[in-house]
Amino acid sequence: STNIVKSSALDPVLLAVEKYNDMASRCGLPKAQKITKARKAAIGARLKDGGGIDGWIAALDKVEAQTWLHGDNDRGWKANLDFIAGEQSFTKLMEGTYDRDITDKQNQPAGSRSADPSLAAALNRVFDAESH
Repeated sequence: STNIVKSSALDPVLLAVEKYNDMASRCGLPKAQKITKARKAAIGARLKDGGGIDGWIAALDKVEAQTWLHGDNDRGWKANLDFIAGEQSFTKLMEGTYDRDITDKQNQPAGSRSADPSLAAALNRVFDAESH
């Protein structure tokens, strides 16, 4: 696969798909087989408005941290490349909309960022104060 690595250095969309596939194989999500025009356009747009490859990796990290996005939900639904590359779902990922308030410790990875409920409560108070 020297080919893909060489071309992904030049093509940020290929690199983004490679990063997605790495995460997908760790989380049991469907790996991307094809990069269609629509996917290329969507990923390109997310890279452009989402902070480049670093923003993309941040979104992938959020997906990886949320086991309910890996099929651990009542429908067995799993996130895929198109979900992450979608404008609305990408924005929600980045804004933390999909972060579950984990009171259920068994789904909580050790040392996870959302493990401290008092921090979340403090942030909510700050945002509430600002919005009035």
